[in-house]
Amino acid sequence: MAPPRALDPLELARARGFVRVHSIILLIAVLLVTALNATGQVGPILATQSLVFCASVGILTAVGAWATGLALRPARVVLSMLYGDSVIGLVLMYAAGEFETPALSFLLLCVMMAPMFSGRRDALLLGTFQWLLYSALLVSRQYGVLDAILPYNYMLPAEAVRALPFVLDSWISFTISIFGTATLAGQASVDILNSTAQLEREVGSKTRELADARDRLAALNANLEAANRHLAAANQALQRNNVRLDQFNSAVSHDLRAPLQTIVARAELISMIGPEEPQRIQEMCESLVLAAERMSVQIDELMKLSRLEDRLKDATVVNLSAIVERATGNLERALRTAGAQASAVGPLPEAWGNFTLLAEVFQNLFENGIKYGDPAGPRIEVRAVEAPPGRVCVAIEDNGPGVPPDERARIFKLFARLSRDAKKEGVGAGLAIVKRILEVHGGDIRVEDAQHLSGARFVVSLAAPSAPKRTS
Repeated sequence: MAPPRALDPLELARARGFVRVHSIILLIAVLLVTALNATGQVGPILATQSLVFCASVGILTAVGAWATGLALRPARVVLSMLYGDSVIGLVLMYAAGEFETPALSFLLLCVMMAPMFSGRRDALLLGTFQWLLYSALLVSRQYGVLDAILPYNYMLPAEAVRALPFVLDSWISFTISIFGTATLAGQASVDILNSTAQLEREVGSKTRELADARDRLAALNANLEAANRHLAAANQALQRNNVRLDQFNSAVSHDLRAPLQTIVARAELISMIGPEEPQRIQEMCESLVLAAERMSVQIDELMKLSRLEDRLKDATVVNLSAIVERATGNLERALRTAGAQASAVGPLPEAWGNFTLLAEVFQNLFENGIKYGDPAGPRIEVRAVEAPPGRVCVAIEDNGPGVPPDERARIFKLFARLSRDAKKEGVGAGLAIVKRILEVHGGDIRVEDAQHLSGARFVVSLAAPSAPKRTS
């Protein structure tokens, strides 16, 4: 069951005002009938008819006042009262013989008031109802159909009133009046139309201003969002630069200082030993050369890290299978010397990046697999693995001892090596360079246990060709 319709306060107030006016008109009519009857100005028949009219209007008013207090549509109550007024008014006019007098114009008020409480359509319906009732009473008067129950009180000679030209003239006049009033009722005045037009222009102007302001606000919000994105990217880049700066500081203050201290210490010993012990001097000189060479390699690796962003300018769509071929080609001699095998298992995807830099990534990872793989025969396999949307992933596995879980974060730090690998060649910069190259490509790398071989598994993630991203 639908909930009851909420009453419109304005509509209810207008309906109550109509009932009050109805009551006032009724009071005036009662006073006039009483005064005319007391002075003998009307006959007993007309007085009786007038009292019946007042009583009928009084009942209608009382019903209307009662109905406005109910949960009904006030407009329907008023419209019902207007129909009641039309019936009572026409019957009274007929009984009083007022069909050809100006008093009949009283009925036009009902038609004019209908649009005030309902709509123009109801004005036409009410006018049509009055016209039909008027026509029926006019025909009944011509043929005396109602003379027994509702005699017509002729104010003019019966012959003149019943003459066909007079009847047609009365009927046509009423028709024109009632339908003309019904058609024009509810038409807005010129002042209202002008005010409405002015209001529409102002609303349109304010709407356009609001739309312009909304567009400007949207543009400002877009600019703000872009600025926030740029600021966030700048903050991330600053954080990464701070991390790299810490690595450089650590390398300069510790890793480069170690070979430098070796050089200084050996030089001091040489100066103290003198020419009496040429064999010791020869050994110390060799130690000096090794320390200097190590420092040179470390400086070269630092220079590589510092220039990666400049080398990323030539990024494009690359085939990782071709990159694996390039890396294995560059390491052909090292692979043959170590008796190692490096191959791709299945097709590899395309990715976004710099061909040369990515070849360096795989070459470093292959060198790592050769260096730490099974001494009896290092084996390296590359295969595509599942990746999230917009990314491609490949896994590089070897058959070495693997990387302990608690050491997996450390191996990607600059010049950091596992204690078990102290006797292996290298300065511990390869995996740091790999991680940095992938970072400037917007990618990353992680290490875990191998799934197909016995050693470590390095999973490389890069942007797919459809969604290239660069993180400097």
